[in-house]
Amino acid sequence: DVGTLGSYWEANMELIDLIPEFNLYEEYWKIYTKSDVLAPQYIAADAKVDKSIIGEGTEVYGEVHSCVIGANVTIGKGSVVRDSILMEGVTIGENTKIWYFCHLQSGAVIGKNCSFGQNVNIAGNVRIGDGVKVQNNVSIYEGVELEDYVFCGPSMVFTNDLTPRAKYPKGSAGYKKTLVRMGASIGANATIVCGNTIGRWAMIGSGAVVTKDVPDHALMVGVPARQSGWVCECGCVLDEQLHCKSCGRQYRTSAE
Repeated sequence: DVGTLGSYWEANMELIDLIPEFNLYEEYWKIYTKSDVLAPQYIAADAKVDKSIIGEGTEVYGEVHSCVIGANVTIGKGSVVRDSILMEGVTIGENTKIWYFCHLQSGAVIGKNCSFGQNVNIAGNVRIGDGVKVQNNVSIYEGVELEDYVFCGPSMVFTNDLTPRAKYPKGSAGYKKTLVRMGASIGANATIVCGNTIGRWAMIGSGAVVTKDVPDHALMVGVPARQSGWVCECGCVLDEQLHCKSCGRQYRTSAE
C-alpha cells in the first residue's frame, strides 16, 4: 500500500533494508536506478548518502539520510536532508537543513542557509529565499513566496484560495498570491489569508489572522490582525519616538 506519503516512504525504506537470501553486495554500495532518458545520479566525492533511494539525474553535494529523492533533484554542498521525501526537480541550496518527515513537491526551489523543522510540506513550484527558518508543522502552498530571512513559527498557516470547494477545484491559475517580504516574522499558529503581502521586517503575533496587506516593520496582533506598533529590524518593538532600545536604530515615518 503506497496510498499515503508515509507508506510510500516506508515501502522505499523496506526495499533498502531487504535482507537477501544470499548476500551478494556490500552494505556501503549505493543502489542506482537506470533510465534511457535521464543522466545517471551524481554523488560528489565528499557527499554522504545512506539508506536512501536517489532518482536519475539527481546531484548530491551534501548529506542525505533515509530519504526518497526523485529525479533531477539538486542538493547543495553542506546541506543535510533526513527522513524526508523530495519529488522531481527540487533544488536545495547550500548549507540548508531539512529535518524529519518533510515533503518537498515537484519544482520547489529552496535557497541557501535555510532550516526546516519536522513535518514541513513545501508545495510544487514554491520559491523560498536564503536564510529562511520554517518551524515544525508548516505547509507552504503553491502561490506563496518567501523572500530572504523570513521566519515561520510552529503550526502557522498559509492559504491560497479564498473560496475553496472540494467539488470545484480552481487549480494553480485560481490561486491567490501571497508574498512575505525580506526579514518578516510570523508567530506560532498565525494564519495568513491569501492574496496579501507581508512587508519587510514586519512581525505577526502568535495566533493573529492577517486579512490585508501589512506595512514594512509593522507589529500585527489579534483577530483580525491590527497594527499595534512598529518593530526594528533586530526584532525589538520601537518606542513612541521610533527608537530601538536594543540596537540603537532610529526610524522615521515615510511622511517625515
